[in-house]
Amino acid sequence: MADFRFKKFVIRQDNCAMKVNTDGVLLAAWMELHPLDRYMLEIGTGSGVMAIMAAQRLVEMGFPMPGLQTAEIDAVEIDNFAAMDAEYNFKRVEWLGERVKLNLINMSFEAYALECGRKYDLIFSNPPYFSNSLKNPDHRKSLARHNDTLTQSVIIRNVANLLAPSGRLAMILPVDEAADFKRKTAFLYDAAKEGERVLVQTRETLVKTNSNKAAKRALLEFGYLDKTSSLSGIVEKSVVPIMEEGEYSDAYRELTKAFYINF
Repeated sequence: MADFRFKKFVIRQDNCAMKVNTDGVLLAAWMELHPLDRYMLEIGTGSGVMAIMAAQRLVEMGFPMPGLQTAEIDAVEIDNFAAMDAEYNFKRVEWLGERVKLNLINMSFEAYALECGRKYDLIFSNPPYFSNSLKNPDHRKSLARHNDTLTQSVIIRNVANLLAPSGRLAMILPVDEAADFKRKTAFLYDAAKEGERVLVQTRETLVKTNSNKAAKRALLEFGYLDKTSSLSGIVEKSVVPIMEEGEYSDAYRELTKAFYINF
């Protein structure tokens, strides 16, 4: 398959079961980055496109800030062939210089979480989400699309040990799977004691293919907060349609204009 060209970089994806897609681009453009973020982790990097987008955004924010050292984005990928593409793509973004370092980690997320001694300011993922649907006979495509080895529970359990106290988790999921993920985190919140730090949803953007259609995807962000008696009003909510009246919407263009060539 042909390389995918962005404004500032090119993605080779010949060996990737999952190619560059709208979901990943949306998440990498939408997730909140802070000027003081130094360590980030991507779960399931594939071709490395989201990690590179995050690095570009940090550089455009002026990172590193005075007194800070190089930022690092650790990108975990279980598939050996996709990892080859990601490592190749990481080496081609010379314009990052020493400002942001991209580290490819070729192993499962769960195995990495067991040996990782680092705490992250941001963890992000466009995870496999199919649970019960018919699997692709191609094992690598099935692995990339189905959550047999990377379940929501695996993500929640391990993120709890990897996030810094002020860290965030950002994901994109189909709306049904997003609702399930929110139910799981809400259960943990309800089970926590008053004042205990708990993973809590803070942002949500519903993504529609067209402004007149129901949302298909949900962009979610979570952070650790002290449990209080109520979560009322804590979630910042919005909607982004990709298309409006046969044209890309202004909101979608604004969100992705730093990356897509035609915007």
